[in-house]
Parts: sequence; structure tokens; C-alpha cells
Amino acid sequence: MCIRDRANTFEMGTDLKTFQGWPVFPYEQPAHAVTLSKSFWIDLTEVTVEDYSVCWALKVCKLPMQGPKLNWGVPGKDKHPANGVTWYDAKQYCEWKGKRLPTEAEWELAARGTDGRMFPWGNTKPTCDLVVNDKCGTTGTQKVGSKPKGDSPYGVHDMSGNVAEWVADYFKEDYYYESPAVDPKGPETGTKRVARSFMAPFYDIPLFPQEWRATQRGRWSPLLADVNPVVVGIRCVQTAP
Repeated sequence: MCIRDRANTFEMGTDLKTFQGWPVFPYEQPAHAVTLSKSFWIDLTEVTVEDYSVCWALKVCKLPMQGPKLNWGVPGKDKHPANGVTWYDAKQYCEWKGKRLPTEAEWELAARGTDGRMFPWGNTKPTCDLVVNDKCGTTGTQKVGSKPKGDSPYGVHDMSGNVAEWVADYFKEDYYYESPAVDPKGPETGTKRVARSFMAPFYDIPLFPQEWRATQRGRWSPLLADVNPVVVGIRCVQTAP
């Protein structure tokens, strides 16, 4: 399922140095106006194991990683997000669906809307009613869309938590200082790709506000060489006709 969003100008990033008592990272700064000139559709949920298995069965997509806390091949995890997928796997899946990975700007608009909120649901602190987290009596990922109270302004599920989601852009820490004002697509080159929707399950930490912000930017090797692969999944978009 997808939603359609009209082209919008919104505030991307933030000028805050702290939020709710926690530091804001330099790579989330500064706040800058971004205009997306084309409407787009974004998946309401992260790509599930069930979704990805069709692509794999047709020998289009590669087998995801398997192991502890990875969802592939685990009974009862069909409706959980597909994790352990490289950036290249994610790109291949979205293209097979006739879609693509979102730009970082598209992802942030879908997560925050146009009112400058810091979390998909607003500015109140994360709670177990809003996000999937190991501190909430469960372990690992949960079925996609299981925390509807934490939805974004457009009704998009799990844009904070469950798994992080690859986007198309290369990562550059100070990119926001040079980012184009219209349809930014990230740096032309780099060694790391951006992932959004920080995912804290599997880590023995409380619900730290800085880890759930919609401005938070993961930056990892596209082959998952520098991050626990359980934390990364897929969400696709499509340019509206």
C-alpha cells in the first residue's frame, strides 16, 4: 500500500543543539528549507519478509542474511520487516517492484510533515505505545504497523523504530550546508549510504529521545560491514504520475 503526497516545502534537519535534554548531532544540522517538486507515493509499511520472499523465489533478489535476530526463514516472522539486506539488495527489490529507494528528503517529509515536528507523532517523548523497543516487553522486531499511535502525519507506519530503512543518498556529515533547496539527492559520491528510522531493538538501552528523532541520520557501509545487519530494512517510493 502507498500514499500520495503533494509536492511540499518543508524544514529538513534542525537548528537545535539539544532536544529533551539530549544532544542533537552535528550531521542533523542546520535546518534548511527543502522543496520537493514532484509528488510521490511512499510505502505505508516497511517491506516484510513475506514481500521480499516473492522477489527471492523469482530469483530476482538475493537471499537476506540469516542468523540470530534476523527474520528470514523464522516461523511467525512473515509480517515482520525484512532485515539483513544490503543497500544493493534494497535497491534491487524496489526496482523489481517498479519503485525506487526514497531520497533522504522524501523520507524526512513523509516522517515529519511540514510542521517541524521532531518525531513522526509530534514532539512528546517516545513511549512503548509509539515505538517498537526491547524495553517494552518484547524482543526484536514486531509486525509492521503494530504501533499506529506512532504513525507519521501521513499515516506512515514505523518511521521511528522497528528497523532502519535504506535511502538512496550517499552520506556526508556536512551535506546540509550545501544541499540544493529543490529536490536534493545527496552527495554525488561517498563510501556510506544513509539509513533513516533509527532502530533500537537489540540494544540494551532505554528509549533515548535522540535515537528516535525523525532528523536522525544513520550512515553505514552499503554492504553492512560496519553495523549489526539486524537493524536495517527497506521502504520503497514511487514518483507519482
